[in-house]
Amino acid sequence: MDPHLVTIVFSATSLSAPISGVIIGGIIITKLGGYNTKKSQKLLILVGSMAIICAIPVPLLQSYVPVCALLWWLLFFGGFCVPPLTGIMINSVPAKQKTAANSISNLLQNLLGYLPAPGLYGFVASMTSTLRIPMGMLMYSTIFTVLVLTYGINKKLKNEERNESHAPSVDTISKHEQKNQSQK
Repeated sequence: MDPHLVTIVFSATSLSAPISGVIIGGIIITKLGGYNTKKSQKLLILVGSMAIICAIPVPLLQSYVPVCALLWWLLFFGGFCVPPLTGIMINSVPAKQKTAANSISNLLQNLLGYLPAPGLYGFVASMTSTLRIPMGMLMYSTIFTVLVLTYGINKKLKNEERNESHAPSVDTISKHEQKNQSQK
Protein backbone atom coordinates (compact mmCIF):
# COMPACT_ATOMS: atom_id res chain seq x y z
CA MET A 1 0.00 0.00 0.00
CA ASP A 2 1.02 3.56 -0.59
CA PRO A 3 2.26 4.91 2.78
CA HIS A 4 0.54 8.26 2.15
CA LEU A 5 -2.83 6.52 1.60
CA VAL A 6 -2.32 4.37 4.70
CA THR A 7 -1.68 7.52 6.79
CA ILE A 8 -4.82 9.21 5.47
CA VAL A 9 -7.04 6.16 6.02
CA PHE A 10 -5.57 5.52 9.48
CA SER A 11 -6.08 9.15 10.49
CA ALA A 12 -9.64 9.23 9.18
CA THR A 13 -10.46 5.94 10.94
CA SER A 14 -8.83 6.96 14.23
CA LEU A 15 -10.76 10.21 14.32
CA SER A 16 -14.15 9.37 12.85
CA ALA A 17 -14.87 5.99 14.45
CA PRO A 18 -14.46 6.77 18.16
CA ILE A 19 -16.06 10.21 17.86
CA SER A 20 -19.05 8.69 16.02
CA GLY A 21 -19.26 5.95 18.67
CA VAL A 22 -19.30 8.46 21.52
CA ILE A 23 -21.97 10.62 19.88
CA ILE A 24 -24.26 7.80 18.75
CA GLY A 25 -23.67 5.84 21.95
CA GLY A 26 -24.55 8.89 24.04
CA ILE A 27 -27.78 9.42 22.15
CA ILE A 28 -28.83 5.76 22.42
CA ILE A 29 -27.85 5.36 26.08
CA THR A 30 -29.73 8.58 26.94
CA LYS A 31 -32.85 7.34 25.12
CA LEU A 32 -32.64 4.12 27.15
CA GLY A 33 -32.72 6.12 30.39
CA GLY A 34 -29.01 6.57 31.13
CA TYR A 35 -26.09 4.29 31.82
CA ASN A 36 -27.53 2.82 35.04
CA THR A 37 -30.58 1.20 33.44
CA LYS A 38 -30.67 -2.54 32.84
CA LYS A 39 -31.37 -2.01 29.14
CA SER A 40 -28.31 0.21 28.74
CA GLN A 41 -26.04 -2.18 30.59
CA LYS A 42 -27.22 -5.13 28.54
CA LEU A 43 -26.69 -3.06 25.39
CA LEU A 44 -23.11 -2.36 26.52
CA ILE A 45 -22.47 -6.11 26.74
CA LEU A 46 -23.90 -6.53 23.22
CA VAL A 47 -21.79 -3.66 21.85
CA GLY A 48 -18.69 -5.10 23.55
CA SER A 49 -19.48 -8.45 21.91
CA MET A 50 -19.72 -6.69 18.55
CA ALA A 51 -16.23 -5.31 19.19
CA ILE A 52 -14.98 -8.88 19.67
CA ILE A 53 -16.65 -9.96 16.44
CA CYS A 54 -14.82 -7.14 14.64
CA ALA A 55 -11.47 -7.89 16.32
CA ILE A 56 -11.29 -11.65 15.73
CA PRO A 57 -10.78 -11.69 11.94
CA VAL A 58 -8.38 -8.70 11.73
CA PRO A 59 -5.09 -10.62 12.16
CA LEU A 60 -6.28 -13.33 9.77
CA LEU A 61 -7.18 -11.10 6.83
CA GLN A 62 -4.90 -10.28 3.90
CA SER A 63 -6.88 -7.46 2.30
CA TYR A 64 -6.50 -3.86 3.42
CA VAL A 65 -10.11 -2.74 2.91
CA PRO A 66 -11.78 -5.32 5.20
CA VAL A 67 -9.14 -4.72 7.88
CA CYS A 68 -9.80 -0.97 7.76
CA ALA A 69 -13.55 -1.52 7.92
CA LEU A 70 -13.27 -3.89 10.89
CA LEU A 71 -10.90 -1.53 12.70
CA TRP A 72 -13.33 1.33 12.10
CA TRP A 73 -16.16 -0.67 13.69
CA LEU A 74 -13.93 -1.82 16.54
CA LEU A 75 -13.04 1.79 17.38
CA PHE A 76 -16.68 2.82 16.96
CA PHE A 77 -17.85 0.20 19.46
CA GLY A 78 -15.08 1.25 21.86
CA GLY A 79 -16.15 4.88 21.60
CA PHE A 80 -19.74 3.79 22.21
CA CYS A 81 -18.83 1.93 25.42
CA VAL A 82 -16.25 4.10 27.17
CA PRO A 83 -18.42 7.05 28.36
CA PRO A 84 -21.23 4.94 29.88
CA LEU A 85 -18.74 2.56 31.46
CA THR A 86 -16.89 5.52 32.95
CA GLY A 87 -20.21 6.78 34.32
CA ILE A 88 -20.99 3.39 35.84
CA MET A 89 -17.54 3.26 37.42
CA ILE A 90 -17.75 6.79 38.82
CA ASN A 91 -21.29 6.19 40.07
CA SER A 92 -20.25 3.03 41.95
CA VAL A 93 -18.06 4.85 44.47
CA PRO A 94 -19.07 7.25 47.26
CA ALA A 95 -19.22 10.96 46.38
CA LYS A 96 -16.01 11.74 48.29
CA GLN A 97 -14.06 9.20 46.22
CA LYS A 98 -15.34 10.05 42.73
CA THR A 99 -12.44 12.33 41.81
CA ALA A 100 -9.84 9.87 43.05
CA ALA A 101 -11.61 6.94 41.35
CA ASN A 102 -11.64 8.76 38.02
CA SER A 103 -7.95 9.69 38.36
CA ILE A 104 -6.91 6.16 39.32
CA SER A 105 -8.98 4.70 36.49
CA ASN A 106 -7.35 6.96 33.92
CA LEU A 107 -3.90 6.28 35.35
CA LEU A 108 -4.41 2.51 35.15
CA GLN A 109 -5.89 2.69 31.64
CA ASN A 110 -2.83 4.56 30.45
CA LEU A 111 -0.24 2.55 32.40
CA LEU A 112 -1.70 -0.90 31.74
CA GLY A 113 -3.27 -0.31 28.33
CA TYR A 114 -2.03 2.50 26.14
CA LEU A 115 1.58 2.65 27.38
CA PRO A 116 2.61 -1.01 27.11
CA ALA A 117 0.65 -1.86 23.94
CA PRO A 118 3.12 -0.51 21.34
CA GLY A 119 6.15 -1.88 23.20
CA LEU A 120 4.52 -5.27 23.70
CA TYR A 121 3.49 -5.33 20.03
CA GLY A 122 7.06 -4.50 18.99
CA PHE A 123 8.57 -7.06 21.36
CA VAL A 124 6.31 -9.88 20.13
CA ALA A 125 6.87 -8.79 16.50
CA SER A 126 10.66 -8.99 16.98
CA MET A 127 10.31 -12.52 18.41
CA THR A 128 8.14 -13.82 15.57
CA SER A 129 8.49 -13.82 11.84
CA THR A 130 5.04 -12.36 11.23
CA LEU A 131 3.05 -9.34 12.35
CA ARG A 132 -0.11 -11.43 12.64
CA ILE A 133 0.78 -12.77 16.07
CA PRO A 134 1.29 -9.41 17.79
CA MET A 135 -1.78 -8.01 16.00
CA GLY A 136 -3.78 -11.01 17.19
CA MET A 137 -2.51 -10.49 20.72
CA LEU A 138 -3.80 -6.90 20.71
CA MET A 139 -7.06 -7.70 18.95
CA TYR A 140 -7.87 -10.71 21.11
CA SER A 141 -7.30 -8.76 24.32
CA THR A 142 -10.81 -7.38 23.70
CA ILE A 143 -12.17 -10.83 24.51
CA PHE A 144 -10.81 -10.64 28.06
CA THR A 145 -12.05 -7.07 28.43
CA VAL A 146 -15.61 -7.89 27.34
CA LEU A 147 -15.67 -10.98 29.58
CA VAL A 148 -14.74 -8.79 32.57
CA LEU A 149 -17.37 -6.23 31.47
CA THR A 150 -20.02 -8.97 31.23
CA TYR A 151 -19.09 -10.37 34.64
CA GLY A 152 -19.16 -6.93 36.27
CA ILE A 153 -22.47 -5.84 34.78
CA ASN A 154 -24.14 -9.19 35.57
CA LYS A 155 -22.89 -8.99 39.16
CA LYS A 156 -24.16 -5.40 39.45
CA LEU A 157 -27.58 -6.35 38.04
CA LYS A 158 -27.87 -9.34 40.42
CA ASN A 159 -26.97 -7.14 43.40
CA GLU A 160 -29.62 -4.62 42.34
CA GLU A 161 -32.23 -7.39 41.99
CA ARG A 162 -31.28 -8.77 45.40
CA ASN A 163 -31.54 -5.31 46.97
CA GLU A 164 -34.93 -4.72 45.31
CA SER A 165 -36.30 -8.03 46.59
CA HIS A 166 -35.26 -7.16 50.18
CA ALA A 167 -36.56 -3.59 50.04
CA PRO A 168 -40.01 -3.07 51.54
CA SER A 169 -42.71 -2.40 49.00
CA VAL A 170 -44.71 0.83 48.92
CA ASP A 171 -47.77 -1.09 50.18
CA THR A 172 -45.80 -2.46 53.13
CA ILE A 173 -44.51 0.99 54.01
CA SER A 174 -47.96 2.61 53.81
CA LYS A 175 -49.53 -0.21 55.90
CA HIS A 176 -46.77 0.27 58.48
CA GLU A 177 -47.43 4.03 58.53
CA GLN A 178 -51.18 3.45 58.88
CA LYS A 179 -50.55 1.07 61.78
CA ASN A 180 -48.34 3.70 63.47
CA GLN A 181 -51.01 6.39 62.93
CA SER A 182 -53.75 4.23 64.43
CA GLN A 183 -51.61 3.46 67.48
CA LYS A 184 -51.12 7.17 68.18
